[in-house]
Amino acid sequence: MSTSKTHTRKQRLYNRWRTSQNIKWVLLFVLAVATLIVKYYQPSALRRFALVFGYTFLTMFLKEVLLRRNINYFHRFFWFFVFLNVSMVFAAYNLGYFPVNFLFVLYILVIYDSITGTSSKELQLTVILSIAAFLANIIILWPNLELYRQVGPIPLYILQGIGIFLSIFFIILASSMAVTRSRQAENLIKNLEQLLDEKERNLEQLHKVNAALEEKYAASYTLSLIQQYLLHEMQEPKLLEKITDIIQGVSGSSFCAILGLKDDYQEADEPAPRDLHLLAISGAIDHPALIRLIEDPESLAYRVLAEKKPRNKKDASPEERALWDQLGIKSIFFIPLFTKEEEIGLMLVAHSQEEAFNKDQLEFLQLIANQLSLALENILLHQKTQVLAWHDPLTGLCNRYYLNRFLGIQEDKAGSAQTLGCIIFDLDHFKQVNDQYGHVTGDKVLKKVANIIRKHAEAEEGWLPGRFGGEEFILIATSNGTKRCEPSRLKKVAERIRKQIEQTTFTSRDGENFSLTISGGIACIPEQAKNTDEMIIRADEALYRAKRAGHNRIVVYS
Repeated sequence: MSTSKTHTRKQRLYNRWRTSQNIKWVLLFVLAVATLIVKYYQPSALRRFALVFGYTFLTMFLKEVLLRRNINYFHRFFWFFVFLNVSMVFAAYNLGYFPVNFLFVLYILVIYDSITGTSSKELQLTVILSIAAFLANIIILWPNLELYRQVGPIPLYILQGIGIFLSIFFIILASSMAVTRSRQAENLIKNLEQLLDEKERNLEQLHKVNAALEEKYAASYTLSLIQQYLLHEMQEPKLLEKITDIIQGVSGSSFCAILGLKDDYQEADEPAPRDLHLLAISGAIDHPALIRLIEDPESLAYRVLAEKKPRNKKDASPEERALWDQLGIKSIFFIPLFTKEEEIGLMLVAHSQEEAFNKDQLEFLQLIANQLSLALENILLHQKTQVLAWHDPLTGLCNRYYLNRFLGIQEDKAGSAQTLGCIIFDLDHFKQVNDQYGHVTGDKVLKKVANIIRKHAEAEEGWLPGRFGGEEFILIATSNGTKRCEPSRLKKVAERIRKQIEQTTFTSRDGENFSLTISGGIACIPEQAKNTDEMIIRADEALYRAKRAGHNRIVVYS
């Protein structure tokens, strides 16, 4: 039974006993008045009236205290209160003097009062005790008939006998009617309670259906919104930030993140890396701590990636769960992002409460992940197309098209005040490598040299490495803060590259080791050239001089 129904039943019980008590207080007041009248007009009967008044008052006072303290007493110990009610009527009836007197109506009243009781047992007990008390009253008051032999022509005991018979008859009749009414009332109450229960169940079911419909509508709208973004947004960072914001808002999560696999160019014999990195995140979280967690190859994130199955926090190791707890995360859900053709990364949604995600939410997140996987596959294809258009497919360095575009932008931006530098490298005797070891080994050499040049370019912020053609490489240098683009600075970097390549051991397909050298030419704006075209030409001329001077050296145009 619900709390509201329990409260209603208690209130109904209280109202019933409150009304009953009020009526009895009125009758007690009448008894008090009668006692005062007896005191003045028949002092010999005062003691009997006073005893009855005192007993009735104490009984009423006890019931009043219990009624105010806890209404459940009347329900739990109804037999005790029935006994008190009948005993008060029994005591009051003795004041009527004759075995059958006008106070008989009190028994009728106490029986009818029990009709509205808590159960039929209360009524049945009241009837039984009333009959027993009435018979006891008759036995106690019967001797009073000896004071009056006759009233008129009919002996008094005959009248009393008829009265006793009629009284018992009326008590039984009233009891039968009361029992019938009580059962009808009980059935009515039960039917009403059943109807209320059914109504409450229907309302609760209706609320659940409405909530489910609202949730489905919200999910449908959210999915539609995400699909719009996926169709119209081809810039990965902007798209993923919008989607993580939407997912966090809809799921009520603490944070939502999308992780991707790094796609770096590797040497031919090296396996492709499976390093996760953060693409987008929404919500409050310690980013460095999160990155340390997901970068661990033994973490749950990499298991999800390998198994291609969603996992939650329970699937993590105890050590990893402890680390999530330190971040205040109690619930977490990993969903892999992949298609038939592409392994993309994963999506994770986290919450600060235990068991925060229900089955419907998890299914909805999986649906979003499927849509996101397809969209990211298209974005990656678009990005790869751009990469192929702007980068050399073998080494991953910028191609001449992108280099020319970059130099044009730099020239337009700086105008006559531009400061740029250029190093053109060429591998010495590279044709012999292809002829002796084959083009596969030659490609491997080119990739290894490209990686060396790339790493040195990354160390110099703002420098751009590229493949100039064949075995030639180029490094465009820009000024950065206090580090100006000067020939002396470029020569230091070029010498470090030359020495590293000279010290590098290359291996053929047959396992034979060999070494190579590299030559380079340097030119800068404005020291050696006035514009980018002239800079490239001068750097190429400096490279030719290095070759002619014996290879394996760096020459600055002069």
